[in-house]
Amino acid sequence: MPSDIRRSTLRLAVAAVIVGLAIPLLPVFGEGGRLAFIFSQGLPVRFLIIYLLRWWASALVAVVGIWFLKRDRAAPAGGVFLAVGLVVAIGVAGEVLVTAPHFGRWQ
Repeated sequence: MPSDIRRSTLRLAVAAVIVGLAIPLLPVFGEGGRLAFIFSQGLPVRFLIIYLLRWWASALVAVVGIWFLKRDRAAPAGGVFLAVGLVVAIGVAGEVLVTAPHFGRWQ
């Protein structure tokens, strides 16, 4: 693989990991349309750990893909990135189906 393609792929993967780590730290939609941070909700620490692990799992797996990419193993890195992309896409679709009011109840 040419080094310029590898560098651009590596930059994109690092940016994706940074975004993945930042998402759970952004304000969430609260009551009355106001924004609140997850840490200011007064939730138990156990819940916060589960919440962060759920959101950071894909970013941590992408770090493994970056590790493969830095070792010039493009095929395993591509597989890891594809798996992370599929899991994130299915998760987002599931969240939309659950929270969108116009889909109604799924039974």
